[in-house]
Formats: sequence, structure tokens, C-alpha cells
Amino acid sequence: MGDIATKDADEAKAKYEAQLSTARVDAAKIRDDARAEASHIIADARSRAESDAAQITASAQRSIESQHQQAIVSLKGEVGALATALAGKILGAKLEDNDVQSSMIDSMIDDLGAKK
Repeated sequence: MGDIATKDADEAKAKYEAQLSTARVDAAKIRDDARAEASHIIADARSRAESDAAQITASAQRSIESQHQQAIVSLKGEVGALATALAGKILGAKLEDNDVQSSMIDSMIDDLGAKK
């Protein structure tokens, strides 16, 4: 009977060791798959972050350009009003013709821009 018990124990041990070996292989595969998935998730997140950053930068650039253009338009208007008032004082009369005013203002602004 001792031989049968030993044989049964040896078979049980062999079966256990085979299952343990299979479990180790399965665990290694799960770890490898998890690492690959983590790398994929990180790459996707990095790609989305870079895309978002590019969009934010482009939007900021458009906003800056728009504000720049608004500032130029505002300054041209202020310079035009000051130039008209000054010209009126110099000439001693109010410049009432809008076309003449616009032409003078545009000419002065062009001259100022050329002197930069």
C-alpha cells in the first residue's frame, strides 16, 4: 500500500507542478499584455495631449492676432480723431468733409507706418 500512496502522491505532485508551471506562464502572459496595454494607453494619452496643446496654441495665436488687429483699428481711429482735431486747429477750421478726413488720416497713418 505504501507504493500506491507514494505513486499517488508523486502523481499529485507532478500534476500540481504542471498546473503551477501553467499558472506561471499564464501570469507572465497577463503581465506582458498589461505592459503592452499600458504602453498603448500612455502613447494615446501623449498623442491626445500633444494634439490638444497644438489646438490651444493655435487658438491662442488666433486670439493674439485678432487682439492685435483690434488694437491697430482702435489706434488708427484714435490717431485719426487726434489728427483731424489738430489739423482743424492748425487750419483754423473744422474739416467737415468725411472723404477729405479719411484721405488725410490714411495718408498720415501710412506716413507714420513708413517711418517705423
